[in-house]
Amino acid sequence: MKLSLIAVGSRGDVQPYLALGRRLVRAGLSVRVAALDPFADDVRAAGLTFAYLGAFPERFRARRGSERGGSSASFSGVPGRALFWAVFPTLIAPVEERFIAACEGADAVLFTRLALPVPHIAESLKIPCIAAFPVPHTPTNAFENPLYVPRDGRAAGALRTRWSYSCESHLTHQLSYPVIARLRRRLGLRALLPHQIVAHRERQLAGTIYAYSERVVPRPCDWPERVQVTGYWFLDAVEDWQPSRALEEFLAAGSKPVCVGFGSMKSTRPERVARMLRGALERIRERAVVLSGWGGMRELDPTGRRILVLPEAPHDWLYPRVGVAVHHGGAGTTAAALRAGVPSVIVPHAFDQRFWGRRVRELGCGPAAIEERDLSASRLGDAMRDALDDERHRGAAARLGAALRAEDGVGCAVSLIEQWTSCVASA
Repeated sequence: MKLSLIAVGSRGDVQPYLALGRRLVRAGLSVRVAALDPFADDVRAAGLTFAYLGAFPERFRARRGSERGGSSASFSGVPGRALFWAVFPTLIAPVEERFIAACEGADAVLFTRLALPVPHIAESLKIPCIAAFPVPHTPTNAFENPLYVPRDGRAAGALRTRWSYSCESHLTHQLSYPVIARLRRRLGLRALLPHQIVAHRERQLAGTIYAYSERVVPRPCDWPERVQVTGYWFLDAVEDWQPSRALEEFLAAGSKPVCVGFGSMKSTRPERVARMLRGALERIRERAVVLSGWGGMRELDPTGRRILVLPEAPHDWLYPRVGVAVHHGGAGTTAAALRAGVPSVIVPHAFDQRFWGRRVRELGCGPAAIEERDLSASRLGDAMRDALDDERHRGAAARLGAALRAEDGVGCAVSLIEQWTSCVASA
């Protein structure tokens, strides 16, 4: 049996699919992962077949525009989501052929939220189609759409909660409608009006899977049975990965350091961020490992004794060896910190990151998130010291980490895929 996993997005979208793909291969399936160009090596390193969908659009990296860090394109809230959906569908149209090729020959497909053409292609091929996301998007009264969490992080009332899902759905399908309508004509499918697309897609889906733990976001009771939460899909570091000698020596040279990294989030003023970070670390007298490709960050500590700057390191290896994780609050990075059992200091930049920052605070696994535009050396330093010293944060993080490490989210997902598609003979 053949399964295609269509993973459009950043590393946090792709890595869970690699974990799932590896388990499906062990269950006897042939698995193809379609992703953007930067993840070709990751897919192949996981022992999976790679299908090329295109280059990563640089314009969709969140960038900060002013000296105070004002957002020029955070892609959250109504203006940001309107901007996103006004542009994103135009990037899909030229690569329709690649989406079609990635689905052809499969007995079933799974897709991330940004893989807009996939449900329609699966319909034309008459094969089961499953939505599988790391962030909740199914409407509920329990919490607002994660892309619409306000800056103060407070939970929305009932009216705003329902509105947040309706607004995102309207923007998505109104602004992507010309691309989808043209694709359906090409595939020989019946025409749909914009307001019909959501209901039609839901009828076509075999089910929806959310790849996070109910211990972190409980499954709402108003979700239909075909929407399930499995637990996280963690992709552990490849077996032959080894830390550099510099990293090993740095970790052994003192107490557990702070780890700082903002994933794919980019800054137009990295020197300012570097100065602020250096000031925060000096304020609390702590060492740090900084994961970042930003220019200017390498000048944090030329000696490398107090601050070690690395281009990257696997979170599953590094996070258990640090005292606190300072990060942007991406779904994958937040999951890795929670699983490691270390407190987080979250600095949300864009997308759903405020949502995860709020959940970390509510779970007691870290202080309140600090908006990127509000960062200062004193605020960041105080938050890091709070996360390091407060027994409540450390205890809550350790307990949740132990519980998450005991879950088998991938195994649960494989069982659902078997149930909904009859593709998996055994897990």
